[in-house]
Amino acid sequence: MFRNHSLKRSVPVFVCLILLLSISLSFAQRTGYTKDEFVRRRAALADKAKEGMVVLFGEALPQAGAHFRQDNDFFYLTGVEDLNAVLVMNAKTRETHLFLPRQTPREEMVGGPNLLKDEKAKEKMGLTNIFDLTYLDEFISRNMRSFATTWLRLQPGDTVDNDRGEVALFIGRKNRTHYNDQISLDNHRFQKLKERYPAFEFRDVTPHLDSLRTIKSAEEIAILKRNGRLSAEAVKQAMLASRPGVFEYEIEAAAMQVILKGGARGAAYPPIVGSGPNTCIWHYEKNSRKTEAGDLVLMDFGADLDQLSMDITRTWPVNGKFTKEQREVYQIVLEVEKACIEAYKPGVTSADVSKHVEEVMKRKGLDARGLRGGLGHYVGLCVHDVGPRGLALQEGMVFAIEPALYYPEKNIGIRIEDTVLITKDGCEVLTKGVPKEIDEIENFVSAVQPRKAPKEPDRVAVQHILIAFKGSIPEEKVVRTSEEAQLLAMEIFERAKKGEDFDALVKKYTDDEYPGIYRMANIGLEPNKEKKEYSRAGMVRSFGDVSFSLPAGGVGLAVYDPQRSKYGWHIIKRIE
Repeated sequence: MFRNHSLKRSVPVFVCLILLLSISLSFAQRTGYTKDEFVRRRAALADKAKEGMVVLFGEALPQAGAHFRQDNDFFYLTGVEDLNAVLVMNAKTRETHLFLPRQTPREEMVGGPNLLKDEKAKEKMGLTNIFDLTYLDEFISRNMRSFATTWLRLQPGDTVDNDRGEVALFIGRKNRTHYNDQISLDNHRFQKLKERYPAFEFRDVTPHLDSLRTIKSAEEIAILKRNGRLSAEAVKQAMLASRPGVFEYEIEAAAMQVILKGGARGAAYPPIVGSGPNTCIWHYEKNSRKTEAGDLVLMDFGADLDQLSMDITRTWPVNGKFTKEQREVYQIVLEVEKACIEAYKPGVTSADVSKHVEEVMKRKGLDARGLRGGLGHYVGLCVHDVGPRGLALQEGMVFAIEPALYYPEKNIGIRIEDTVLITKDGCEVLTKGVPKEIDEIENFVSAVQPRKAPKEPDRVAVQHILIAFKGSIPEEKVVRTSEEAQLLAMEIFERAKKGEDFDALVKKYTDDEYPGIYRMANIGLEPNKEKKEYSRAGMVRSFGDVSFSLPAGGVGLAVYDPQRSKYGWHIIKRIE
């Protein structure tokens, strides 16, 4: 991406936390696109247009309360993420010119400089020229013959979560009152160009763009695969955050944390986390209800990674166990979705998929309850991506399939959705990393449900490492903070676990490496059945009668603060 410049039920919770950390580290990098990717796209569009000039406008304003996201069509052809940019391309010569506003010093100070200030931007972007935006009309006037045929976007631009038709629908709803009735920015631009250059023939470039965007390139597929894994992990963490009594927004937060750490700009659409009655609201996004035992949770979620979207829906019982009726409905939806995926391959039509679904359900003796299956919606720069409808499947298409059944009177809404890539011989499910079989879901979600605390043992074997400071030593040898001491104690603990002698380690660290450490001691076993905390006997033996106690079960360290003349406890790890 170009920028301005430059399970099992016994699984402990801490295992889940370690898993989340490892996942976030493996994903925490944005991939982006090469210059050649955008050059190739522009060349493909030029081949389709054949003649004339293509004119496209980027976003004119930043989005409110969100990271800036460039117009999809403009980004597709340029990768430029600057405001108020204009692209002009000669379809015959493929010469490509970028026009950008010259910024004031304050604009640069607030938002950073745009590409107009980057002397190497033209080369990095594969462009013929980068001009000041004020030169645009003069440029058009100097090249009138080339502009005799001018390609503009004459249909609505899509957004991150709405395709062109949906944008038109929302504009229509907005215009129900004449107080809101105004033409779109694209239409305004079209009218201004017609007024200034009435002799030009204006054509709609949108069908050509949609055709190109329908088939994903190798670079797009690599990013979509990565996004599929990232978004799937996010939904898994949301499932692990589920239990009766949590709020829907807490489940959303668990997923958002994963994708943000994984390099996503954010969600590809407002996350849908509906519980109980909210499972039956298709695009519910308030996410404000407190879950209750017996609820289903329906989560529709996907990341926006490198300007490409993902789309997953899973439905699960908040307490980890489906009721009999929930299970029956879920099984029907699941079998329909799996039958659809079985049918996907190049050359297949929506009718072919529906026929296969009907045959599978009949063979399995299941009532589809009206579900027929099909091809779903495209996925790409927009989660409901652009592209011609009614086509047979082609290699490189990416779309989501989402069968669902809703019973509002029973608070049962079940939707299962995956994003699928059509391959040479079939398809690949990009979001397969989330459990969707009934037993898988129940085992996975049940692993983190609250359980009765186990009976406290009479004795717990605990290794205590106690550390205190002493003065008059070289500065570089001082263990200055409790955090530093904590890391040191963990290092000793890990080495002892691997078989090294504890007392020898203590001597080595105390005498050789950190002479600033006053004392370490292996306290050993202490009773904890009565008060569930350790007596101060061992502490008194080591340090005198100081005011602290150690909760039962842990590798602990006592750090002496010379300035405050007191000790502080830090619990690191429990060993049983």
